[in-house]
This record gives sequence, C-alpha cells and structure tokens, in this order.
Amino acid sequence: MLLEELNDALLIRVEHVKLDAAQAASFRTELSEAVAGHRRVVLDMSNVKYIDSSGLGALIGVLKTMESGGVLRLVHCTSTVQKVIQLTRLDRVFPSYETLEAALAG
Repeated sequence: MLLEELNDALLIRVEHVKLDAAQAASFRTELSEAVAGHRRVVLDMSNVKYIDSSGLGALIGVLKTMESGGVLRLVHCTSTVQKVIQLTRLDRVFPSYETLEAALAG
C-alpha cells in the first residue's frame, strides 16, 4: 500500500490485484493500521481486478474501526470490482468515484 496525505484526507493506493480469502485478513490488518486516526480515507482501487466477499468483508471491517463519522471512499474501481460492489449494494456504504478530485470533493 502506498499512503499519501491530501489536505484532510488519506489516499491509499491498494497494490493487491486480488482481494479474496487469501489476502483479506492481512489486507484488513494493514489497512486498519493505515487508517487509524483518519476520518476521510480514499482507496485507489485501480490495481484491484477481483474482489470477493472476503475482500468486501475486509473493507467493512476497516470502516467499522474508523472514528465515528469516518468515510471510506473508493476511486478508480475496475468495472468488475464496481459490478460486485453494486450487486451487493455496498455502493451505498462505499461511494465510488471516477476521479480522485471527485472522491475528495464527495
């Protein structure tokens, strides 16, 4: 993961190609540590080509560990990842944006 502070938000570039059962636990731990103390987090998902329920569970788990009122936004989701998020209706929980500027403004 690559971290970058942007004004009052934290941008995290996810380097995993797959977020499945094999990576979910370590991803959740790593991401939880990275978001500690941040209320606004944007995940750049451009490298992620596949996500399953374990990967989605990791995202939900991280969101629950964030401070009250914390927001976790997604940017640059591939069409496959976006489709899974929409099918599971998690697009209501994790807003997804096409550009970093829109995610930061969102």
